[in-house]
Amino acid sequence: MAVNFNNAGAVLAIVALVWIVAFAWLVLNYVLTSLSVYTVAKRRGIRAPGLAWVPVVSVWTLGSICDQYDGTRGIQRKWRTVLLTLTLIGAAGVLIAYIVMLAQLVGLAFTRQNYVYAYNYSIPAELTGSLIGSVVLLAVGALAAAAAGVCEVVCRFKFFESCRPKDALKFLLLSLLVPFAQPFCFMSCRNYDLGMPQPQQPYYPPQYPQYPQQPPVNNGQQPPYNPYQ
Repeated sequence: MAVNFNNAGAVLAIVALVWIVAFAWLVLNYVLTSLSVYTVAKRRGIRAPGLAWVPVVSVWTLGSICDQYDGTRGIQRKWRTVLLTLTLIGAAGVLIAYIVMLAQLVGLAFTRQNYVYAYNYSIPAELTGSLIGSVVLLAVGALAAAAAGVCEVVCRFKFFESCRPKDALKFLLLSLLVPFAQPFCFMSCRNYDLGMPQPQQPYYPPQYPQYPQQPPVNNGQQPPYNPYQ
């Protein structure tokens, strides 16, 4: 069957365009979200606001903003610690599990005893234990990543609420349900602190006009006697 190279080239061009657009969107999403979190953190005096630009570790800055916001309402939380811990566990667990499984498959493919299993489609006994360990590690990483995602949604709402309380729920729903809306919701809040305690205006007592003192009448002397008074 002849291959139509024109159609194949068109398909490859479409696939390449899709990948380019997806990568550009990921970069735009990352830049706008990081810029918003960094701007708010720097304005509110959060320690090390530059961490908002570091992948994975950026959740520490978001959690710090939420901890500060809760502190203004008398609530003590450790969102930054919880978010960073769960994110690191999830990323490390999934990454290590994939690396171990890939190494096992590569080792199995290039082992000298590969001919023994040429017609045996079962997993070799010596690899069963390590594969189970990798699956367990992958499951732990996936659960930690899911828990981190839930905590991040809560912190996202607190971030919106600390900036624009009246629009917090709207921005949260838009960021969760509408594709491509998340970075623009963050950008819409980065210049506001309406949910934070506002500084008290100094009190100035009212100033009354000062009139010059009037000189006494008749230089302080008694008026002449008037018998008809």
